[in-house]
Amino acid sequence: MPCLSLVEGLEQLGRRLDDPRLRLISVVVEDEYGEAAEPSDAARWLRWGGLEDTLVLADVDRELASAWAEDLSVPTVAVLDGAGEIRWLAVGKAPIEAGVEAAIVDALNQASSQAAPN
Repeated sequence: MPCLSLVEGLEQLGRRLDDPRLRLISVVVEDEYGEAAEPSDAARWLRWGGLEDTLVLADVDRELASAWAEDLSVPTVAVLDGAGEIRWLAVGKAPIEAGVEAAIVDALNQASSQAAPN
């Protein structure tokens, strides 16, 4: 069974949640100290997730990322830690219910770990 890319995984979740806006197209990559991850690490993680063309933003907090998502009509922004785990998601400025956000984050993290090469 082929592994889903993060984009495919989120699009499937969006269909399941009946929300076509749920597409991952902007990513903020941080290490465990909140610093921007090394570009090579970010690029490797994005390739594993099938996100080669994804815009990578660094040093952007949740409020600013949400504002960018709304202003640029970017449906979803995700913040990753240095291990590639997703910390949170923002969909415009509209808050995501905690349970729904947790379910999406968990599914994306599972998809990314499956997409990572051995």
